[in-house]
Amino acid sequence: MVTNPAAVEAAAKLSVKKKGKNKDAKVEKMPPLQIQQSNPSYLVAANAIRKVGEKVASPISIFLNGLWNGDPTVCDYTSISTDGDSAPNVWATIYELHKIAPPILTTVIGNVASSLTAPEKDMRIKVVKLLGRLFYSPNSKIGSQFSPCFREWLRRHKDVNSEVRMVVAKYLVTILSNKKFDLMEETGSTLVRIIE
Repeated sequence: MVTNPAAVEAAAKLSVKKKGKNKDAKVEKMPPLQIQQSNPSYLVAANAIRKVGEKVASPISIFLNGLWNGDPTVCDYTSISTDGDSAPNVWATIYELHKIAPPILTTVIGNVASSLTAPEKDMRIKVVKLLGRLFYSPNSKIGSQFSPCFREWLRRHKDVNSEVRMVVAKYLVTILSNKKFDLMEETGSTLVRIIE
């Protein structure tokens, strides 16, 4: 299963429409967020990364961190977007890599988590969503493997912006519903603090 590009585009259209930038943007029924991957090049690339993961982990993480940080020596030479609204983008790339070879993301997760306290609300929302998806992913151990990042993500339940707090609450419920036993205690107590 992979992220459906049509769902990403529909979400971007909906976001633009909600912000009032393009009231004519039509968003029909939302397509499924995940689809079965049948793209042969994706399957070959995923298999290659799994086979040589240790050898390519460092260059891939350097590349992703460069994209994340807006390093011109990386961004100027790739078509991967850093804004998250167009495909392909660094956000979707990180999410897909966690399904293929999570160890590659060792330095990337910490870098992403450092943006949880960014002054821009939109950036915090995007980061909370990405980390939330990584933490609740059924086969992922990222929340327990990167417990300091998970705890910093949990602290966003006190964010100054209500949208950020709502996103955290939504993902906390999803983590509980996915029976992520390794994260349940902290997740449950954070939800209780939100409700109180």
